[in-house]
Amino acid sequence: MLGKAIVVLVLAVIMVPPLRTLLWYMDWYAHSHKHYPGNCRHVKASGIGSEDFQILSNGLTFISTGVFVTVSYPEFKAYVKSKGKGSIQMINLNIDTSATEVLPIKHGKDFDPDAFRPHGLDVIEDKLKGEHLIYTINHVENDADRVEKFRFIPQTKELQHEKSIFSDEFHMLNDLSLLSEDTFYVTDNFYFNTSHTMALIENLYMLNLASVLFYDGTKVTKVVGGLFSPNGIQVSRQKRHVYVSMLNTKLVHVYQRQQADNSLVLEQEINIHTGLDNFHLSEDGMSLWGGCHPVFYKCISHLSDPAKEKAPSQVIRMPLKDGLIQEKEIIEEFYDQGDLVSGSSVAGAYKNKLLIGSVVDTLVMCHLPDQS
Repeated sequence: MLGKAIVVLVLAVIMVPPLRTLLWYMDWYAHSHKHYPGNCRHVKASGIGSEDFQILSNGLTFISTGVFVTVSYPEFKAYVKSKGKGSIQMINLNIDTSATEVLPIKHGKDFDPDAFRPHGLDVIEDKLKGEHLIYTINHVENDADRVEKFRFIPQTKELQHEKSIFSDEFHMLNDLSLLSEDTFYVTDNFYFNTSHTMALIENLYMLNLASVLFYDGTKVTKVVGGLFSPNGIQVSRQKRHVYVSMLNTKLVHVYQRQQADNSLVLEQEINIHTGLDNFHLSEDGMSLWGGCHPVFYKCISHLSDPAKEKAPSQVIRMPLKDGLIQEKEIIEEFYDQGDLVSGSSVAGAYKNKLLIGSVVDTLVMCHLPDQS
């Protein structure tokens, strides 16, 4: 009897965590109805996806495309490779255009454009010269993750590659948010970055092995450890708060940034009841927009085999007050079952336009109602 009891106990210890993950966080019974804020249409882009973007104050928008994660499913990797290499693209939201522009990259011997697979992206805006600094995470297949720094040359619409940033602290990076030139926070999404099996175990058992890192221009330090699936990250306009989405658990953490050493102190944790991927901060700094995966098991199916499976897309807007998210005022601005756009990963508004990006699907633009 004792032996059987021990076996049952061991099986419970082994099986309960993944069952909890599968039953509680996969949204098996979640459902919502399609609604758009206005007329929505596809924006033609080269390559695949529009995983992250940044909209500048003048409407110029830089977009990362062609994300590739080493530990992803074989069908996902094959699908991404079949669509060509990764790139950074641009669109001007002041112009009624139907397509993005691929930005050529000027580079030295230390950067391989054919291996470029950008993911999370942020921009330091240069309002005087227009020579914006663009930083993006780069997942090079069978090599270490790194952060690439580019300078945008407005006269030729080219990117000049300036440097690659490496660290032993980088495992599987996801998103970054800049404080200033060469200083940024970055989410280290998962610890296991070379084995699909180990990454799956980390997911199913919700192992708190991930972190938020800070790069000060010289070295990388861990500012928050013991996290599970930190994904999108955004520094507030006043640089006093840092927002981090915990994609798999539907939580958002709001940290106070300590100016003395750039450490982070948790001030707010809320459950937004959806898988928020990336943030976009409104120009006035008063709202966070989020591209979300509202039905997580469908998102997993979509990313397992993008050619066959679709996933719902959702956009929410989170008002801010004194740096904190006003939970009761969160608004769902857009919901689609995956017919117009599948697997939304980022969203942001400029004037009367709402731009919605996706992991490996299309880019969508919606015309918002006149607010005047």
